[in-house]
Amino acid sequence: MVLAYNLHQAMRLLAMPGPISKKRLKAIRFALIDVPARVVEHSRQLFVRLARGHPALEWLGQMRGAVRELAQATA
Repeated sequence: MVLAYNLHQAMRLLAMPGPISKKRLKAIRFALIDVPARVVEHSRQLFVRLARGHPALEWLGQMRGAVRELAQATA
C-alpha cells in the first residue's frame, strides 16, 4: 500500500496534467486505470487501443509525454 501511495504521489507531482492531479487515488483508478482498452502487440511493440474520443485518451497522452521528458532528462 505504501508503494502504491508513493508511486501515486510521484506521478501526481511529475507527470499528471492539472485537472487529474488533484483527484484522489480512487477517482484516478476509475478515470484512468479502469478504462476499457485493448493491449495489442505488433512488431515487438505494445500498443494500448482506446475508444476514439474517450476522455482518458488526452490525459494518457499528456502523462506519456511528461514521462518521456523525465526519462530524457535523467539519461
